[in-house]
Amino acid sequence: MNKPVSKLLLVFISLFSLVIGFLSGAVASLYFSYPLSDEFDPPSIITGELEIHFMELGNDNSGDSILIQIGNYDILVDAGSKKSSYSTIKSYIDSHIEDTTLEYVIVTHAHEDHYANFAGDGTTSLLTDYTITNLIQFSNTNQTTGKMYNNYLAMVDKIEQTGTKVCNALEAYNNENGCSKNIDLGFDTEIEILYQTYYENKSGSENNYSVCFMINQGDNHFLFTGDLEEDGEESLVANNTLPRVTLYKAGHHGSNTSSHDALLDVIQPEIVVITCVAGNFEYAKNEVGNVNIDGTFPTTPTLTRIAKHTSKVYVTTLGITSQNPDGTYEDIGHTSMNGDILVLSNRSGVSVTGSNNNTLLKDTTWANTYRSSVNWTK
Repeated sequence: MNKPVSKLLLVFISLFSLVIGFLSGAVASLYFSYPLSDEFDPPSIITGELEIHFMELGNDNSGDSILIQIGNYDILVDAGSKKSSYSTIKSYIDSHIEDTTLEYVIVTHAHEDHYANFAGDGTTSLLTDYTITNLIQFSNTNQTTGKMYNNYLAMVDKIEQTGTKVCNALEAYNNENGCSKNIDLGFDTEIEILYQTYYENKSGSENNYSVCFMINQGDNHFLFTGDLEEDGEESLVANNTLPRVTLYKAGHHGSNTSSHDALLDVIQPEIVVITCVAGNFEYAKNEVGNVNIDGTFPTTPTLTRIAKHTSKVYVTTLGITSQNPDGTYEDIGHTSMNGDILVLSNRSGVSVTGSNNNTLLKDTTWANTYRSSVNWTK
């Protein structure tokens, strides 16, 4: 027969249960309901949401402009492709930031399709539209004259005089002049400036001066190499311990000059984003106006190399072209392929969303028509 439980014991058990319940709820609230902030970021419990926006640029020309956001940081990488992209880029930025400050601007190299809207008209540009806290720029260039380059220098000088901290990639990599190789963004996330030999050595190609960096967020790594070409990529591999990456922004808009095996076989990307106008003849015409269809961005050789590692390839824009009766081709416009591409990384994983659609490049009509020889093995 069970013994009766005393009233005093029942009261004690009830009070003990209430105390335990209160403490459990407080702990749960602390770890799962506390606001995400730099002041409280328990490892492996809460991480901030990283957003990487690959913008469409509103014209028929390939180029880069990328907005990166996490916590209180807004980071703009490049501002191409032409000056006509200005309103498209500014509207996108204004709709995604909460103030008028960009904590970092990164200018990868001195080609129009990457810095046109930082140069502006020499009096105003995207650099003067916002308060720029820090600017990291290319440390080497073949440019010495030219209106766009001089306008850019004028803009950089102007914002530096108003308080922007300006440094080049080599200074950042070497932690010199108050610049940092590793930029802490909070939430277990950082920008890491990588080294490549053309920061301090001459190249025949302006593309090889590109600022290269990685965003590291826990075990996820996101690699950006500007328009770095094959020998630059080899240097990047030789001078850095590169991990397998979650995301690779394909070099030089999918041109055959970039994304070579020396790099790809090391980073083995899971996701590749190509910022280009697919099929546009901008860089595929010879001297007499004939077109090498295979050489339009993204090129067949480049996609063949990427396809060994992943089929998760996304492209911002599609060129609209036509063939004339004489057999020549011409560009007649553009439309969205995936559109503006948003990559999100958070506790739930990494996702890719296009403003137009989420179709993989391999499944598009364009790829099945013009890149059918690519063997997508993964």
